[in-house]
Amino acid sequence: MLDLLLNLLLASGFGTRSGAILSAVSATFGVSAVLTPLVVGRSPTDLRLPYLLCAGGALALLALTTTLRTVATTAPTDRHVTRAQLPLMLLLGGVLLGYVAFEGGVAGWETTHLRGVTALSPSASANAVALFWLGLTLGRLAGAPLALRWHPGRLAVGSMVVATVTVAFAGRPSFAVAAYAVTGFALAPVFPAVITWYAQAVPSGRGATRVFAAGLAGPVIGSPLLGLVTDTAGVGAVPWVLTTFGVITTIAAAYCYLGRQPAA
Repeated sequence: MLDLLLNLLLASGFGTRSGAILSAVSATFGVSAVLTPLVVGRSPTDLRLPYLLCAGGALALLALTTTLRTVATTAPTDRHVTRAQLPLMLLLGGVLLGYVAFEGGVAGWETTHLRGVTALSPSASANAVALFWLGLTLGRLAGAPLALRWHPGRLAVGSMVVATVTVAFAGRPSFAVAAYAVTGFALAPVFPAVITWYAQAVPSGRGATRVFAAGLAGPVIGSPLLGLVTDTAGVGAVPWVLTTFGVITTIAAAYCYLGRQPAA
């Protein structure tokens, strides 16, 4: 719910600058995502410190949210998605699902893949995930000025194309660490672009909870699928499953942008 409300607020509350602001603010997400693998990498077999730090972060978040003030708006009287908006909602929900499955697949399985195909230690493999999140953080910052100039659909499609190509290079063990880091950079603009895209097309925010629910279902589908494939084909198959996720998501985003492009 917090994720939904904050993203919709940023995506619709700043006019033509909303996409750029959402992308820039979303970069702060990467700060914690960079630090967490480094903390875990200090002692991969003892997770007490990471959990304690997460608990402390939750308390800090609670304190921050009590100071947040927003301008009150009138909720739309019609909360139903129109027949014309339904295809867009389904398509963008599918794009978001594929994106989250892709991102979660890298974050959750990169360490496993690196430990299986490289000579990196468990600590180094865990730390390598921080490079993926660092790439994502820098990519969000780099995507902010592009969001001022490009339609969010164009930004989402272009980012997915590059990310799909770069994650395929992780299939070569000698390139894997760098490939995952570059994938994070390329993938970064997709999430804020899709949220901005939806906010532009459906200013009332109707159906947003369904789109977010579809996105959050990504790991529910992606992680078990990755587990099943690695059980049968080995951890070397991880990049190729992620590449498949990327191809499917790219096709969905391109179809939505080229065939059913909402007015910006």
